Amino acid sequence: MHIKKVLFKIARSRFAAYFVGFAFAHFTRLMPLERHLENRQIIVFKHPAPSWQTHWLGVPKRRLRSLAALDLNDAETQQIILAVYQGLLKTAVSLNLPSFAILVNGGSYQDVPQLHFHLISGPTASGKTWEPEQYALPAVATEITQNDCAIAYPHPVSSRDFHFIIVPQPSDKPFHKTDFTQPEEWEVVTAVLQLAQHLITQYNPSAYRLQLNRPQSQSAPITFHLLT
Repeated sequence: MHIKKVLFKIARSRFAAYFVGFAFAHFTRLMPLERHLENRQIIVFKHPAPSWQTHWLGVPKRRLRSLAALDLNDAETQQIILAVYQGLLKTAVSLNLPSFAILVNGGSYQDVPQLHFHLISGPTASGKTWEPEQYALPAVATEITQNDCAIAYPHPVSSRDFHFIIVPQPSDKPFHKTDFTQPEEWEVVTAVLQLAQHLITQYNPSAYRLQLNRPQSQSAPITFHLLT
């Protein structure tokens, strides 16, 4: 078995909690990874066992166990998470992906005890067609959850038991005109993550993912989906 797949298998084992976060914090230079970029905060590399035609991972160089456990009031944590999004967005641009998603798994969907984000695009590894989740306006009389910079509401036509759309406010800026390197966008992403944490705590799903979509439509707003 290839060494990268051996290490990936170990990372998913019951012993992983003891070393994965520490390893990414201190020993990424020793890992046999196909890197796209690396800096003092994050590393972006090709998934060693991809589930999609295009499948990259963005991992913080700090021990962070999960989305639900993040302290988003901590400035350093905010900067690291935003650096992951920025790194994966740069990767998507360099690969010229027409549509893609950046997702983070939680609960039983998270198979490695270190927070990590997936950049995915194209069909699945088995050849199944895949498209990002679509933006939809809230249904009439839908209960809206909000904070200062984002709103969340149940997806009006989803077949899933748990599916919220989370949209930054104001929502009139299309994805392709959003510069995630700017401080004002940092506040928006942090607000979205905080709202997702609130919904996870309120509904307590056993498994979930938070997914940022970049659809082919140039006019589509920035849209996050929290779903099972």
